[in-house]
Amino acid sequence: MLGKEIPIIDLASYLDPEQNTTETSKKIRTACKDVGFFYVKNHGVPEELITSIFQNSKKFFDLSV
Repeated sequence: MLGKEIPIIDLASYLDPEQNTTETSKKIRTACKDVGFFYVKNHGVPEELITSIFQNSKKFFDLSV
């Protein structure tokens, strides 16, 4: 992965039932194959849920062994 940027994939069109999802699917495949991971934007997950998950993850990993 050295020298490659992490791809950012926009899921807005993928989540729209009126859109063709082929192009987004190709971008996801290429990112997984060539880079190994990617960022996602416009995924539809509420910000409050994301914040809660991070807060609870921190509490979990702060627990003693």
